[in-house]
Amino acid sequence: MIRLPFIPARLIAAAGAAFLALGAGAQAAPLSAADLMGEYNLIVLGNATASSETEGTVYVGGNLTASGPYGVNPDGLANGSLGGTLVVGGDLNGEARLFSGDAAIGGAINGTLYNNGGGTVTQGASIDTAAVAAAALQLSADLAALSDTGGSITGGQNAVFNSVAGADGVAVFNITSAFFSGVSSLNFNTGGITTVINVTGANPFLGGGFNFNGSFPDVVFNFVDATNLTVSTAFGASILAPLADAVINGGRTQGSVVVGSLVQTVEIDGPLFDGDVPVSEVPLPAGAVLLLTGLAGLGAAKRRKRA
Repeated sequence: MIRLPFIPARLIAAAGAAFLALGAGAQAAPLSAADLMGEYNLIVLGNATASSETEGTVYVGGNLTASGPYGVNPDGLANGSLGGTLVVGGDLNGEARLFSGDAAIGGAINGTLYNNGGGTVTQGASIDTAAVAAAALQLSADLAALSDTGGSITGGQNAVFNSVAGADGVAVFNITSAFFSGVSSLNFNTGGITTVINVTGANPFLGGGFNFNGSFPDVVFNFVDATNLTVSTAFGASILAPLADAVINGGRTQGSVVVGSLVQTVEIDGPLFDGDVPVSEVPLPAGAVLLLTGLAGLGAAKRRKRA
């Protein structure tokens, strides 16, 4: 279980000093966990055990134990803000195949990393995993605090979420995990509106009894208080569950996935999350991304914008 770390005053002061030390000439850009979900197909805050393949970019804060070998980024996505297309805070164990981009490994490589794309591989990389975890937890809390905007869910067992935007332009639905046991399919009429579905329940089980009618890059399911999450069916939207020990073992998940720890035996694919959500951000100078990401919650809440 991942817990939001306390950020002491001395760390805030040190971060501010580092910010200034980089000089006024450094280019500033806002970054949040929502931005990272637009860059990384899979974000695991703790340890991950993975087989099959993740079609896009991968970040694992703890150890990554790979088998199969485990394929990463055959879709050829660019390096993300965390320093590569495969970023591991701890050790890389087993066999992994990186198809494109660079790898940054904080610990040892115990096994084989097949570098098919010819990018750089850095061992001993400095990765501020606590900062990434803090940013993910802050995003989940921010979204959980949003009020339901009054959209409708029609269609009975063939559920259709009809999005209605609130004052900030985002549609919000609040449901419980029991909802999934009563549906056979999910569909979304978003009309281009970013849609947040806050799901309460400590142990959601998404079994094989329902499927998505397509993939929806502007929809994110925020599993607010899930400590265990099982996805045993095809899933066509992004998943935010930073507190959860997750198992993804059925169908294919299409979207950005953020979890506390992971056992993955099926494919995770895009499209990546492409919504605009109200988040807490802080301007980051170039080169300070990993140092300051965890302080994102200290910035003023504002809309995340995509070019």
